[in-house]
Amino acid sequence: MIPSSVKRYVSVFDCDKKTLTTPQYQGTYINAIVSRKKDFKVDEPYIGYIHSMLLELASKAFLYYHSYCLNSPNVENMQRHDGEKLQKKTAAGFLGKLGVQDGDAKVVEYLAEIIKQQQVDDLLIRHDKQTRSRDSELPPPPIRTEYRACSQYRV
Repeated sequence: MIPSSVKRYVSVFDCDKKTLTTPQYQGTYINAIVSRKKDFKVDEPYIGYIHSMLLELASKAFLYYHSYCLNSPNVENMQRHDGEKLQKKTAAGFLGKLGVQDGDAKVVEYLAEIIKQQQVDDLLIRHDKQTRSRDSELPPPPIRTEYRACSQYRV
């Protein structure tokens, strides 16, 4: 059961009613996956197609993280010059070069955040093994909320 206070802001797929309640999506990957369904007569090749699209999205997240996030311009310099706006502008420019726009950019940024969290977890685990200390715990992953109203769609 989803609390009513957050129900309007989370994605819910109801199999019984065949409805999807989600924020409006403006991207290309999901549209490409859904629109190609009729081109496949059986499920196996279609599932392979879905895997290839998700692999492409994941590889763009990998490139974004390793090429942009780790090598982004000096953070202190950005903070002095209207930092957050400049960072979003340059991030959008980099993602645009990868062919990622609109709603897909948020997906790539989220996947890059997961990659970062995995690397931090690995470093902390290795550090604990080297120091033989079990006192430090892994920090919980960051929780980001973005309140956008959801719409209901028939599937």
